[in-house]
Amino acid sequence: MKYLEVNKKDTEQIKKLLEKIKAFDKTRKIIQNKNKILIPILNISNGKIKKHIVKLFDYSILNLKAKIQKQGSRIDQNQSKNFKKYENIARGYDILGNIAIIKYINKSEKSKKLIGKAEQIAKWIINSNPSIKTVVAQTSPISGKFRLRKFKYISGIKTFIATYKENNCIFKFDIRKTFFSNRLSYERSRINKLIKPKEAIIVMFAGIGPFAIVIAKQHKLTNIICIELNKNAVHYLKENIKLNKIGNIKAELGNVKKIYSKYKNFANRVIVPMPKSSIDYLDQILSVCQKTAIIHIYVFGDRDTVFAKTSKAIEEHARKNNYKAKILFKRIVRPYSAKEIEIVVDFKISKSTKK
Repeated sequence: MKYLEVNKKDTEQIKKLLEKIKAFDKTRKIIQNKNKILIPILNISNGKIKKHIVKLFDYSILNLKAKIQKQGSRIDQNQSKNFKKYENIARGYDILGNIAIIKYINKSEKSKKLIGKAEQIAKWIINSNPSIKTVVAQTSPISGKFRLRKFKYISGIKTFIATYKENNCIFKFDIRKTFFSNRLSYERSRINKLIKPKEAIIVMFAGIGPFAIVIAKQHKLTNIICIELNKNAVHYLKENIKLNKIGNIKAELGNVKKIYSKYKNFANRVIVPMPKSSIDYLDQILSVCQKTAIIHIYVFGDRDTVFAKTSKAIEEHARKNNYKAKILFKRIVRPYSAKEIEIVVDFKISKSTKK
C-alpha cells in the first residue's frame, strides 16, 4: 500500500494536488501517524508526484503492508467499486464542517448522464465521514467581486449553512453568499503566533472574520477592525463574533477605498487576504499604518515571477511614497491553477519622520 507521509499542516493542500493529478486513493482512509499524516495514493510513478509536489512541500513516499489499514476504517469493496464507477464526474470534494462539496468536471454529455448518479457518490461520502451531514455540488467557478460560487443540493440535510471549526474557533456561514477558504487555516495559525499584546490590527476584505476571530480569541487585548464590502459576509462576521464570545473586533461594512481614511495611522499590523487585487491597495495600506507596521499581503501570480513582481511593486511604492519597506517572510500558500500560485509576503513599513 502506497502512502505519502506529510506534515499535518500541509495535508489539505497536498490532498488537493493529488486529486488534481488523479493520484489520491479515495478508497482508503487518511491515517494519522504521530505528528505526520499518511495520505493514501494510487500506484503511479514517483516522478509524477515529485513533479507536482516536491517544490512546494516536504514529503516521503512509503510502501506499507495492508495491515496498517486497521488503523482507519476502510470502505467495503462494494462501496469502493461503486465510487470508482462514478468518480469521473467529480474532482474530489472539499469539506467545510458539516458540508461536503463535490466539483463537477464539465457539462459534457457523458457527465450529464452520470450526474444522475451523484446521489450515490454523496451517500458514499456521508457514510464514510459521520461529521458530514450534507453534500452539495459546486456548479460554477469562483467569480464576481465577492468571489462566490453556485451550488446544487445533492443529499443529506438540505442546507447551505456551514458550521466549521478551526483553531478552537467556530465559523458559521452560507456557502452561496460568502467566500471562505479552509486552505488558509495554516496562514491564520501562523499569523496568530506572531501577534503581540495590545496590537491594533486592520483586516481588509475580512469576509466572515476567520483571520480576525482566530487572533481576537487568543489575544483579548488586541483592537481589530474588519472591513468587508459583502453585506452577507458582514452579517456572518457579526454572528461569528457572538458565537466565539469576542469583544475586541469591530465590523465595518463598506469599500476599503472609502472607509480606510477613518483609520489613518491606526494599525501596527494589516492583513490583506485579497490575492487578486491586494497590490492595488498599497496606498490604503500605507495610510492606515502607524510609523512602523507589519503587513501580510496575499497575491495570485505566475509561479515563476510572482515573488519578484510582488517585491518590486512593494519596493517601488515605498520609494515613491518616501517610506522604507523590508521583506520579512514569503511563502507559497497554495497552487491556484496550472501556472498560477497564491503567495503571502510579510513586510515591514517604516514611515519617514521628515516633513
